[in-house]
Amino acid sequence: MASQDWFEKDFYKVLGVDKTASDEDIKKTYRKLARKFHPDSAEPANKAAAEAKFKEISEAYSVLSDKDQRAEYDQIRAMGSGARFTAGGAPGGFNDAFSGFGRGGAGGFSGAGFEDILSGMFGGAGGQGGFGSSGGFRWGQPTKGQDLVSRVTIDFYEAVHGETISLQTPDGRTVKAKIPAG
Repeated sequence: MASQDWFEKDFYKVLGVDKTASDEDIKKTYRKLARKFHPDSAEPANKAAAEAKFKEISEAYSVLSDKDQRAEYDQIRAMGSGARFTAGGAPGGFNDAFSGFGRGGAGGFSGAGFEDILSGMFGGAGGQGGFGSSGGFRWGQPTKGQDLVSRVTIDFYEAVHGETISLQTPDGRTVKAKIPAG
């Protein structure tokens, strides 16, 4: 599943491979780097740095070695800083707004068309109605009872104690969402 930090991390750079690298090249490079930076083979003074680098390498490999995740990662990275949903609130309150479509302090929406964003979030409407041209949904005239769906990641403390978070919709409205305790 996509993560907010996929915008900020270049997994190809982490592994030192080209974006067109084959699965075999990625695997070979990963194994070489994993041996080099494995915490068990590091000097005691460098163990923490080696562990951090090993985790970074492992995360990159786990995404790039899975065809579906790699395709999703490439799609998200191709969007760059274009289309982003953002959520306001305290910094560090949650790490993933709208399933990896960005985050910022003020909130808002900019960039590509809304249908493109929803297609990326929900795997495409495919003529199922709801959003987009075939569904008749317009931001100026929301469909009564239409749900807005968002996936957010909150930290452990917020999950245990509950939290009310603010999300900004593409049309600029601020919506409060209550995350129940537990």
